[in-house]
Amino acid sequence: MESPLTEQASTAFERALHGDFVGVLALMDALNGSNDPESIRWALRLRALASLVSERITRPAPSERGDSVVNRLCGVAQLLQFRANAPIAEATSSSGIWDAYLEGQPLAEGLLDSLSAQAIASKDTGHLIELTSLKALSAMAEGALDEALSFARRASLISRTEGLVIHEYLANLVLARARRYSGQASQSLRITHALEQVVPDPWKHWVEWERAFAGDPPGPEQIRKGTGARVVLRELREAAGAGQRHRFDQRAADLRTMAGGWVAASQEVETLIRALDPHAESNANRSLGTRAEQAFLRGVSITHAAAEDGSSAEPIGLFIYATGDSMPRRLLEQAKGFLPEDVARIELTTRQDARVARTIALLLLQGGASMAMDEVFRQVYGFQYAPSKHEHPFRMTLSRVRKELGSIGKVLEEDGTLRLVLSQKCFAPDPESSATVEDRVLRALGKTGRTNVQQIALRLGVSARTVQLALKPLVESGACQQERQGRVVQYVLEDTTFREPTLERLRADLPSE
Repeated sequence: MESPLTEQASTAFERALHGDFVGVLALMDALNGSNDPESIRWALRLRALASLVSERITRPAPSERGDSVVNRLCGVAQLLQFRANAPIAEATSSSGIWDAYLEGQPLAEGLLDSLSAQAIASKDTGHLIELTSLKALSAMAEGALDEALSFARRASLISRTEGLVIHEYLANLVLARARRYSGQASQSLRITHALEQVVPDPWKHWVEWERAFAGDPPGPEQIRKGTGARVVLRELREAAGAGQRHRFDQRAADLRTMAGGWVAASQEVETLIRALDPHAESNANRSLGTRAEQAFLRGVSITHAAAEDGSSAEPIGLFIYATGDSMPRRLLEQAKGFLPEDVARIELTTRQDARVARTIALLLLQGGASMAMDEVFRQVYGFQYAPSKHEHPFRMTLSRVRKELGSIGKVLEEDGTLRLVLSQKCFAPDPESSATVEDRVLRALGKTGRTNVQQIALRLGVSARTVQLALKPLVESGACQQERQGRVVQYVLEDTTFREPTLERLRADLPSE
């Protein structure tokens, strides 16, 4: 039979999940002063919960485990710090799945579905959100990005509807990650920028990580302190661009340390290092799947102005490095600092060069294998090949491709196929994977969610006309919305799933400042 104190604790815990901490701190002191083991367990639960909600009400997270609720909350805390411990329970129960996921251990088939059914039956909405978020993370690890985004959206919507504070933080961080992996880095940054304003310290490492790998540059304060994933990632890229091997290896080691025990984070680090270092060896177990890797690198490749005075950095595109001896690979532009001296660089930057660049990139990615001419045309031009209409312009493009390649290699035509045979290593732009002006505009808009043409132009260091031309197709496609207030036109980046969190709904008995 519950004591009056534990009954109060049970009720207070449910209120606290929704952000109502009125009377909770005093109750925790009363519970801690009791000799009743159940009262002490409730104190641990409340303390673990408070540590994840807000710095305004935080208490140190408990080191003791054994209680299932505390285990779950501590499991979330472990994820936030990218730190896995020896599993506290087998990965067949709620208390062991977070450690198992962090360490990359496979979960029993159907386990998450079974636990979700139990959570629904017991009306444990918080646990259901945790499990749905874990389904999203597991789907990302398997490269099932559409499925991952679907689970992440579901978890975010449930948490928003139920008003569960830490579960809303968790679900939205997972949603930000899923958006990034799905190539929607601007929406990811919109979420993490909003979360950064409200979450307490335990969440900030993961928030910083997501911002860094979505391509967000460090702010002036971070640069001054020289800390954080965004600073380390920026210095890693600078070292690669300058060919500074010792500095590069140091910052790579720092980033590996930051990844901690989270296998998925370590895979991101290794993928990035490979994209910056042509000499880094490939390891299938330490890198992302093909689709996830391309979306990941595309997100990292986009950057914009970091300085407060509006100075800007050029977008960092993706390139293809091909040697003729091994399969080609995508590299970030700054990998050029580590390229061998005998590598030929193909520079194609104007709008008129776009189809030539696409054709070269497409043939390079085949690794010397043949590709049907009509398929090359379809992927380069974006529509089906009709010889009577398109042969002449296609031949003109192929002629320009051969001229651009020169002595680097030959484009051979055999039985309706095309094949590129290299005689020299080369480094060529990959237009399909590189940042566009539209990407940069969306990224700038993602910082605040709402701004105007002049502010975007200042941030990116481009003309207002360039921004207007980029915004037109974005508005037409629904990627952002246009709002007019009198003579002022603003552009809004909305995420129909995400709702910006606020501390205003937290209620607690706090000491006066």
